[in-house]
Amino acid sequence: MSPEKNTAQTPVGQFPNIIDEAVSVARTAKKNRASLKGLNFYADKLARLRTDAALTFKRLGEPSVGDISAVAELMESTFSAETDLRTRVQDARELSHEIQTRKWKTPPIENGSDALFPLSLLAKTRRGYLMAIGRQMNGCFESGCYDACAVMMRRLLETVIIEAYEGKHIDNKIKTSKGEFLQLTDLISAALSETTWNQQETQGKPSRVYETWDINQPTLVASQRKSLTSKESRATVD
Repeated sequence: MSPEKNTAQTPVGQFPNIIDEAVSVARTAKKNRASLKGLNFYADKLARLRTDAALTFKRLGEPSVGDISAVAELMESTFSAETDLRTRVQDARELSHEIQTRKWKTPPIENGSDALFPLSLLAKTRRGYLMAIGRQMNGCFESGCYDACAVMMRRLLETVIIEAYEGKHIDNKIKTSKGEFLQLTDLISAALSETTWNQQETQGKPSRVYETWDINQPTLVASQRKSLTSKESRATVD
């Protein structure tokens, strides 16, 4: 593994991505006039980034010199739903500098399980919160907690669909008249019929992906729980 890739997988390498994503979420929320303190996609995403940042910070260990009170204050400001955008941007820059220039007693990297979904694919996104969802999803599956696994699968799919639309600046296509994102069932239908990206192989073929990921059908999930196997799940995700 190259030094750059190895660094990117360390807590120090992951932290700047989490910080940048928090600022990006705040900017997008402001653009869409969505409150980060409300019940919406952006508020949920910032909350997940806050948790991801806290977990990643723990993995940094203790600093070799000095205290971390200033870093803790910058973290609170950067990931708080109460912070205004200008202050968040300023504190995020300072936090990123502090994290990358301090010397940390970082413990060895712990590789997550690939029991259901390969984490290496999520790592390529350089989004820590997606990795966190993936680890929980795989962990639930490995522990036999299939209903919990299905919930995390739903969260992962919902997030990547929305981000795909936001990346193409066409997220207005998957919002209601009130500016809220569609429910998962409608998100999947929209994604399968979207012509912005190449959907030649999947257009009009929702098949098992549509059913398995639709947590709005609890009876379906419950009936399949006993027969769910690793082989079947991999085929569904693929």
